[in-house]
Amino acid sequence: MEDAPWQLIPTAHIKAAQARWTSMGGVPPVGAIMDQMGVDVRRGGRDRTVLSPRYGKFFGAQRVYPGRMIEDGDKVVQLVVGATPVNTTIVVDVIGVGASPMDGLKNLRPAVAMNGAAASTARDKTGRLGFMNKRAEWHWKVREMLDPANGEDIALPDDPELLTDLSAPTWELTRSGIKIEAKEDIAARLHRSPDKGDSLVYAAIPCGAVN
Repeated sequence: MEDAPWQLIPTAHIKAAQARWTSMGGVPPVGAIMDQMGVDVRRGGRDRTVLSPRYGKFFGAQRVYPGRMIEDGDKVVQLVVGATPVNTTIVVDVIGVGASPMDGLKNLRPAVAMNGAAASTARDKTGRLGFMNKRAEWHWKVREMLDPANGEDIALPDDPELLTDLSAPTWELTRSGIKIEAKEDIAARLHRSPDKGDSLVYAAIPCGAVN
């Protein structure tokens, strides 16, 4: 199948990153340190809480927990703390139910709040295009990271759901800058939340770029 018109990240770029991961045996390089963990929080229902560990340019296998396992914010804190070294930066989507675990995590780990609705002052790689909000900025930066022309050699888990999540969003150029398709619209097309893709995006963005 061909990529959809205005697809944000070309499928071929994602598959190339996944092939690199497979060639590495699905394990981070020797001596690599988990420097960041992206957390997409969901509680109850069909959606899932997903943890995405990052070791520099290598992204480890995602940890997925059904929403029915997540009773409250304390449960998320337990899962995250148990999965990360003490110096790993935890990056959490705080819109909705993510605010509660963020309160607990910030006392235990370096923690950064992700608010995709916040305004962005960043520009794309060319310096010509801005972004409608932080969510658009973060997704676009992942697009640039995965572009083979940029030579970053990112390695992503070889997971069909992750491939679908990252290749699903579309984009458009508006007067306010680059706009990414709403998560609700993506979920309607996929018949599920793109939680693996969102968690990966949170792990990918260097914490200094969040604020």
